[in-house]
Amino acid sequence: THLGLDMPRKMQIVFYQVIQEISDREAREMTVTDITTAFRNTYHVGGPNFDGRLSLRSFKVTEEHVSEPVDQLSEDLPAEGRYFDGTISVDGVYRVIRGSGNGPLSAFLDALRTYLSIDLTVREYVEHTIGEGKEAKAASYVELIKAGQNPKERTEGWWGVGIDTDIAGSGLRAVISAVNNAIGDRQLPELKLSVGLKSHSGQADVASVILNALLLDLPRRLQVHFFEIVQRTAQ
Repeated sequence: THLGLDMPRKMQIVFYQVIQEISDREAREMTVTDITTAFRNTYHVGGPNFDGRLSLRSFKVTEEHVSEPVDQLSEDLPAEGRYFDGTISVDGVYRVIRGSGNGPLSAFLDALRTYLSIDLTVREYVEHTIGEGKEAKAASYVELIKAGQNPKERTEGWWGVGIDTDIAGSGLRAVISAVNNAIGDRQLPELKLSVGLKSHSGQADVASVILNALLLDLPRRLQVHFFEIVQRTAQ
């Protein structure tokens, strides 16, 4: 309530357990500041100081397939749906990732599965508006479970929170929030540059290297053009 967030009932229960554990461990009552700080730390909201291992740097969600010849991954995308093109920070290293799905969240999850071997799916999604008028923002809450599990069964899940001026952005940030809770300290695939090989992520790897080395987040068309140059040079 202090943050203007109306959490789903199931998430309230989960977060109450977090507060109870902190209170028991420190043997004291929790103040409003303690509770809001714990919320920010748990769900990685409130700015860079609260980021988890993964954070969303930039993204674009489109309905139409990119017409230029790109990497093999994009050639396999369906004719209809949503396409996610984005940049995320993974343990301080920038990664360019892409995916497809029926909507922004499923496309983002497909990208995380393809590039980072994080295989999760949505069990519950809730959204509402914070504030009014020009100051209004969208708040999204998502619970993720392991892919392939029955969402109706009482299986382990991970909640996330996202706040953004855009509803799609808040949903994607909620996903990254939940993913951070799901992965813990698990080792993730490292960025590996492979040129001239039939790799699903070859073009994205090259774009990621440029982003990390020169801090240049190349537009998709320029990524395609530069990757062709790299391939010719490597031959």
